[in-house]
Amino acid sequence: MKSAIIFFSLIHCSVSMGQIGGNQLYGNYKGNYNTNQSYNDGRHNKVIIDKTSMSFHVNILNTVQSTSFTITLGLNQEAASVEACNAEINKRITGFKRELKALSIKEEDIYVDFISQTKVYDYQTSKEEHQHVINIQQEETGFEIKKNILLRVKDIHLFDRLVEVASRYNIHNIVKVDYHSSELDTIYASMLKEARIISDKRKALLSFDKDNWEETPVLSIDFHHIQPSGQYLSYQAYESSDVSYINDYYRSNTPVLRQEQRKSKSYYFNKINASDFDKIMNADTPVVGIQCVMYVTVSYLRKVPDASKKQYHVITPDGQLKVLNLE
Repeated sequence: MKSAIIFFSLIHCSVSMGQIGGNQLYGNYKGNYNTNQSYNDGRHNKVIIDKTSMSFHVNILNTVQSTSFTITLGLNQEAASVEACNAEINKRITGFKRELKALSIKEEDIYVDFISQTKVYDYQTSKEEHQHVINIQQEETGFEIKKNILLRVKDIHLFDRLVEVASRYNIHNIVKVDYHSSELDTIYASMLKEARIISDKRKALLSFDKDNWEETPVLSIDFHHIQPSGQYLSYQAYESSDVSYINDYYRSNTPVLRQEQRKSKSYYFNKINASDFDKIMNADTPVVGIQCVMYVTVSYLRKVPDASKKQYHVITPDGQLKVLNLE
């Protein structure tokens, strides 16, 4: 009975949340990757036993530190001709690349991606003499070229200095940052090990009869990792006064200009909801990194009776029924 109670509690346990909400309570959860939804994917039943198999579902979450980063910077240039436009943007890129060497960023870690070349248009206005007519004509004024610079860096602490250097060449558009890890194979192995430990503990709570079940399990493994860029959420934390208008300005001819104070948006990294996972590795790390998710199913198949063996049922003198297996 004690084992049954422990087993029931193990299946239905959940992670309780703290009472400190923070300013995130003002937020919206419309990020690219909704980290607050359930990612159990139908694996709420941790243990399933049927006529053919005994299966254990284990979910592992691991936040790992990146070993390298790809930073994408965007820049554009306008000029009257394509030649002048391209020459000026290449001059900025060359100067920027020259200064990157001081940050130990090598030439092979830099790639320039040509994005687009487009015409630029503007409006010219003129007023005809002795007439109250204003002509507005759209005219071609030049060209614009856009390029991206992709940088591979291993030390994210260089980022602040890199941004400062880029600003000297009017490069202000930080398009995105991709996180990479060269240790995914090692991470995969460590997470699988944890999953097997958990499944073995659950199996030990049951009466596992080796005569009825195969000892070598069948494994089903789903492993993927999530970029931090899709896990940032935003909010605006402020309280506003209630305003009542005494005069009905909107029905009068008096123009009304109301200017709102600027309310800054806050952004924060929101990890995947931990309540769906049996094991959280590196749960308390403050580092924003790649989140690795592993779903493991460990299944033991029921043994099929050997048809070549003959069974005889014998009733003993004391009335007990026994099964005899004869070759």
